[in-house]
Amino acid sequence: MILFFYIPLYRPPSWNCLPKGWELVERPSFTPNNYERRTDLPVSLYPYGMIAYSRELTAAEIDTYQLRRVG
Repeated sequence: MILFFYIPLYRPPSWNCLPKGWELVERPSFTPNNYERRTDLPVSLYPYGMIAYSRELTAAEIDTYQLRRVG
């Protein structure tokens, strides 16, 4: 399965601030309350962590949700 990786630029991942279908792959280095339980994931170098999708996001989705593609 091919994954596409993105980092949120201005806020931590949440169900209402990202396109549907995301998966957290690195927990935020700035730890909001929701992520201290995710000790199974590595701490990201990025303040708001890293997420992955099984599809490539469109340019409009990346711009609207303020994401940056990684890799």
